[in-house]
Amino acid sequence: TKGLLIGTAFLGGFFGAIFLGKLVDMYGRRLMFLYDLILFIGGILISSLAVSLPMLFAGRFLIGLAIGADLAVSWTLVSEYAPKEWRGFLLSAQFILWGIGAVTSFLVLDALLFSGTIAWRYAFLIAIVPSIIVLVLRAKIPESPRWLASHGKLSLAQKVVTNTGAQISEESLEIIDKTKNITRTS
Repeated sequence: TKGLLIGTAFLGGFFGAIFLGKLVDMYGRRLMFLYDLILFIGGILISSLAVSLPMLFAGRFLIGLAIGADLAVSWTLVSEYAPKEWRGFLLSAQFILWGIGAVTSFLVLDALLFSGTIAWRYAFLIAIVPSIIVLVLRAKIPESPRWLASHGKLSLAQKVVTNTGAQISEESLEIIDKTKNITRTS
């Protein structure tokens, strides 16, 4: 059962990256960057409050779905905002931070073992705290200028570039906008 429970999160991640990742291009990076974290928090709540094994599996699947979607969004945002000489480092840092997070969660769970058979519930609930902090921080991230330009919002895209220092030229934004217009008329 433990293996299936862990596998369910990976299965959710697979589907999240494939299917929810497509929503990133449709609805925007910023919106999906917020919604996937809300889905993650929902999965944590369902998992920690589960009264049955199927409910626990559903919560774990939602957590995986959110992580898969987050991969699609975060990698896209890094590639669109970060200077090209920093992109590899930032994407690698994400994996390193996941490892640190995994070790930390094991240490927290180990410290919670005194609470008996419900320690796993506390471990899930504790994960909500950093998730809410990240949600608040993510709310301040503007929409991707490339996404804005590809949806005909060129002036807003240029404003985001100016305000954030994103590494995209106005010429690139105009090319994206023209390409999108050609695609729409074809």
